[in-house]
Amino acid sequence: MSLFQVLKNARSGLRAQQTKIEVIGHNIANVDTPGFKASDVQFSTLFGQAISHGSAPTAGVAGIDPVQVGGGVRVAGTRADFRDGPIEATGRATDIAIQGSGFFVLADDRGGRVFTRDGAFATDGNQQLVDPGTGFAVQGYTADQDFRVPVGGAIGDIEIAVGTQTVARATSRVELSGNLDPATPAGATEGAESEPTLLLTVYDSLGAPHDARLTFKRESSVSGGPTTWRYSVEPIQAEPIQTEPIQTESATPQTLTPQQWQVGARVSGGGTLEFDSDGHYRAPTGDAPEIVFDLSAAPGGGAVTPLAVQLDFAQVTQFAGFDSGLQVVAQDGLEAGALRDYFVGTQGQVEGVFTNGETRTLGQLVLAEFANPNGLAAVGDSFYRASVNSGRAQIGIPGTFGRGVVQGGALEGSNVDLAVEFTELIVAQRAFQANARVFTVADELLQELLDLI
Repeated sequence: MSLFQVLKNARSGLRAQQTKIEVIGHNIANVDTPGFKASDVQFSTLFGQAISHGSAPTAGVAGIDPVQVGGGVRVAGTRADFRDGPIEATGRATDIAIQGSGFFVLADDRGGRVFTRDGAFATDGNQQLVDPGTGFAVQGYTADQDFRVPVGGAIGDIEIAVGTQTVARATSRVELSGNLDPATPAGATEGAESEPTLLLTVYDSLGAPHDARLTFKRESSVSGGPTTWRYSVEPIQAEPIQTEPIQTESATPQTLTPQQWQVGARVSGGGTLEFDSDGHYRAPTGDAPEIVFDLSAAPGGGAVTPLAVQLDFAQVTQFAGFDSGLQVVAQDGLEAGALRDYFVGTQGQVEGVFTNGETRTLGQLVLAEFANPNGLAAVGDSFYRASVNSGRAQIGIPGTFGRGVVQGGALEGSNVDLAVEFTELIVAQRAFQANARVFTVADELLQELLDLI
């Protein structure tokens, strides 16, 4: 091997170690980048020349090994470490971390898709979940107006309409509890002298409240038969549309006429309640008791009418020694509420929290899997693109088919280990210095040759 080949070998070593130092520097620079994955450098030898190919052993003569001199080193490739980074809670709903394999899917500004582990997202002016640095929209499924998520179709931008999206639910069932005093004279109305026995508020399909009053009368019981109470329902007194006098053109104040009272919902229904000798409610064998609201004349309009509400008296008793009194313990209706907050579940479901206490699914995040993640092409901004050697993106719900799960309100940190990086940096520095020393030695050898002349 000539001295010129020695210099070429040293030069290849310098280049290779320089590349390694560049990769280590890139890792250290991104020690605080969310979702960053550290990389290392893989080296391979360059074949130089074969001075002798050797020979095979023969009878009485041993074989001779080939004599080969290498041509230096080259960078065979870089390899990313896709192990999970540490998860740190941030408390921000738009921050999402991945635990396990997979990448978030985002739509870029060219109609394509990019992939990332960095879940530091935000919402833009269109109330879409986006990457704040580029504006690329996070992909998944958005629920329809009935909060049904069309999983399995085409994915698209996820919209989270905080403050504008509303939800309501019509009342279909009311549970009551309390006691009816059996000492009440037959035919007397409980609470008739003062307040209604029970003020009941229900909600229509638009979330508007409607009030009604239930009153109870004990009926005369047949000797030996069950004690019976009859209940009836009536609407609460409507309020006037305007309580201030109306100013007319003649400047004469005019008060409201009876026709100017607000027309409310009409309610009908009623029935009987039976109690056994132990004071417990005896449920009817037929249909459950119910009251019906006619909302055709209710203010605003537009709600589903009629509104049938079942009454559950299972927790009502008739015990002596206790005053009569009933209360509503549960009902399944909800007043109208606006979306005020949201959170992300472990399988990527975006759950909205409304001002009326209701929780509904707003959307569904997806993750992409690749047969060869190391084949992905890094394109900056913590994004990757699929390449010919990464395989096609397999997109699906987190937690399915080997995909990782997600954690809302948290970020995955960089998996760079500074102790390892500084150790590798020292090794690379020494290797670079050693290769540089080869140049010095070769220079001295060339000088010796020149001195022979």
